[in-house]
Amino acid sequence: MKNIPGRKYRIASYTLLSFLFVILSCSLLYAQGFISNERPPIAKEDAKPAFVQGQVVVKFIYGRHVESIQSSDSFEISSWENLPYGFTRIFVEGDVLDVCAELMKNPDVAIAEPNYIRYLQVTPDDPLFYKQENLQISNAERGWNIETGDASVTVAVIDTGVDTVHPDLKANLLNGTDFRDNDEDESDDSGHGTAVTGVVAAVGNNAVGIAGAAWNVKILPLRACGGANLTCSVVDEIEAIEEAILQGVDIINLSLGGMGASSMEEGACNDAWDAGIVLFAAAGNNHLLGKIGDPETEGFINYPAGYANVIGVSSIDYPANGNLSAVVLSDFSNSGDAVTVTAVGSDVVTTAPSVEVEHLIFTQKADYGLISGTSFSTPLVSGMAAIIKSHFPNLTNVELRSRVENSVIDIGPPGWDNEFGYGLVDFQKALIGSTYAGTTAFNFGVTTNPILNDDVIVVVKVKVPIDGAPVISYSYTDQGGLQTGIIPIIQSPTNPSIWTGRYTTLFSGNITFNVNGVYNGGNLQELEMDYFKGKSN
Repeated sequence: MKNIPGRKYRIASYTLLSFLFVILSCSLLYAQGFISNERPPIAKEDAKPAFVQGQVVVKFIYGRHVESIQSSDSFEISSWENLPYGFTRIFVEGDVLDVCAELMKNPDVAIAEPNYIRYLQVTPDDPLFYKQENLQISNAERGWNIETGDASVTVAVIDTGVDTVHPDLKANLLNGTDFRDNDEDESDDSGHGTAVTGVVAAVGNNAVGIAGAAWNVKILPLRACGGANLTCSVVDEIEAIEEAILQGVDIINLSLGGMGASSMEEGACNDAWDAGIVLFAAAGNNHLLGKIGDPETEGFINYPAGYANVIGVSSIDYPANGNLSAVVLSDFSNSGDAVTVTAVGSDVVTTAPSVEVEHLIFTQKADYGLISGTSFSTPLVSGMAAIIKSHFPNLTNVELRSRVENSVIDIGPPGWDNEFGYGLVDFQKALIGSTYAGTTAFNFGVTTNPILNDDVIVVVKVKVPIDGAPVISYSYTDQGGLQTGIIPIIQSPTNPSIWTGRYTTLFSGNITFNVNGVYNGGNLQELEMDYFKGKSN
């Protein structure tokens, strides 16, 4: 059979059942005040996998192709086309799930799965006063004292496109591509991609609008999603991922997701990871717990966030007065094994289309709006990763991911947990290393600007009775040799549990601090903490 179907045929075959929709409702925000009008519900995603009707994605064993399945009596193949990663998209007449089940019985077929639908992760919200609380709680301002982003770093935003003439975005935009309609027009048709892009990299310190997480990094807009229902197929998504790999981006933002693991999608994500790219994806907005290996909840995991080589991001509400002890998961956010870290995704102030668009998700056309969803907690983390990469350009993706995960504020139970993953991202800590650590015996903190030849102020809080003074030792590697030493500390005259000392940095890189102490039962549990010292500007 001839490989004939084009994009128009594929888009025409997009038949979505009513249960596959996602509800979208956004409130417009003006600089002068709010307009709080509700849009009618557009779509709602049910708690089950969604897929494009009439399409099956197949991978044949070596040497086999579509001809191997032409003889089936239970379904009819109208056309087919080759896809990346050795897959073939087959346009069929018949029930997609039944076709997949039958094809998996064919010895010539290695994989047969639906062309899953991914939803852009937006949820309804209410207007708040103009302020970027998502950045405040993540210590972005302190982080910007260290790094604001460099144009050598590129973030691919795979979404609905972008407003290419937006005054707060255009300086950071590269020329993109439209994989949904197969052309070079990356213009946004709804505002979702524009909103996501603003969270990542709205130009900062330009006296215009808002500041993105990374002020000066470049955005590669790759349009794979769109339409009134804000959907994209996995096929379009992986073609965009492939383009991001070819363009050599550093980070991919995927503010999208859906249920149902796709071998082709995971393969594309793995290829991006193997190419040195860090991927961030939305954990989802179904308010569901998804756990691998649990037959009752495993089907609720949002993909691509649930893949091993993708960092999934949940959403929290900004707590009253910024009180971290009062942080709660947003009432729309998913939780479970797809969550790696968290950030504020509720009531996010960001860029909105400055031009007329067909499927506007904001109440009215304006340059800025208020919106919620894991779609908007995710790009905050992508933007933070971009300024980390700007500051430490030689970091591998493994090292960059580790820095994102290990510099968080642990706001839930100790260690990883279902709601917040490892914790709330912190711009400053991500740029200077872990600055606080604790055990049952000690809390240990390091305060200073992250430059050389500067005093590091170290603070130890003793949490249990000890004999004598705690001891702080340090070690680091300089010019191939291990250097060690002891930091003298003194007890606070007003608080006997607090001890402080100073250490002058003489090099850039990692220092390991160890806090030891003795109580009447013997040695206390040692506390070890790594701290990073950057180069002077």
